[in-house]
Amino acid sequence: MKLRSIQVLRAVAVCAVAFHHAYGISHHGTDARLGAAGVDLFFVISGFIMARIGSAKTPLQFLRARALRIFPLWWIALIPWFLQYRPGPLWSISSLSLWPVYGGNFHLPPLIVGWSLCFEMLFYAAFAVGLATRWWLPLMAFGIFLLGSQPTMLSAYLGSPLILEFVAGVAIARVPKIERLGLPLLVLAVVAFARSPVDYYGDVIGPRVWVRVFYWGVPSALAVYGALCLERRFAHRAFNFAVFLGDASYSIYLFHKLGNISEDWILTLALSLAFGVVAYLGIERRLPSIFSDLKALSNRNHGGGLRASR
Repeated sequence: MKLRSIQVLRAVAVCAVAFHHAYGISHHGTDARLGAAGVDLFFVISGFIMARIGSAKTPLQFLRARALRIFPLWWIALIPWFLQYRPGPLWSISSLSLWPVYGGNFHLPPLIVGWSLCFEMLFYAAFAVGLATRWWLPLMAFGIFLLGSQPTMLSAYLGSPLILEFVAGVAIARVPKIERLGLPLLVLAVVAFARSPVDYYGDVIGPRVWVRVFYWGVPSALAVYGALCLERRFAHRAFNFAVFLGDASYSIYLFHKLGNISEDWILTLALSLAFGVVAYLGIERRLPSIFSDLKALSNRNHGGGLRASR
């Protein structure tokens, strides 16, 4: 069952990221940097969703479902950026596989928002290991990399404090929801976001990631838990458009930078959301039926080959 509160938060997260890029630190100083915290909200939501749906699948089923969810649309979104930047073999492999650490460096994809998908895939892999073995094994491995005495780029990635935001989402899935706590926690989350340093820009790798987790990860966890406590309130039709944007959030996230073509940030934001919604309606929603058609065609061809061999 789809949780409307989570979809609304997804809409908030993706609109924050789109605003961050539309208003732009390159055009207007530090004013829009808080919008990058939308990614941290996505990370907490992702941890919650995985804990909610992942335990019903085998590790291979879980990884297959996640790969089908992430990679096809990501590869399509990469096409215009590959054409623009023409990345070399190593950069291409890193971008297509979403494994960012090669040769001691952290490689950002040509479509810059893909850095967050690298951490998503890392979390999915750890979650699958937990399903296959014991839940504490990936946590122990994470702790070893996090506390490693000789940090390298690989250990900085595998032991990134950003993983704690996913873990917070998993924990939220296990905590009873108390409706009377919902509104105060949402207000507290908004205040905490507003009080974060306006000149801070979210680090991805390095010791200052802890700053990001404190200023953006903690309020994100409060927002997710608070919204879930108020789930029944989100049934009102006033939230229908936000729920739709939440449904389209992955497409908006991947395609919104195509709309960054104007100095007018309002126009740019509108174009960014429009590009994402069109991608959602024209591509993302069609992918499941395309996969089903390809599977049916493969089954027919396989069956025909068997019959011909008899």
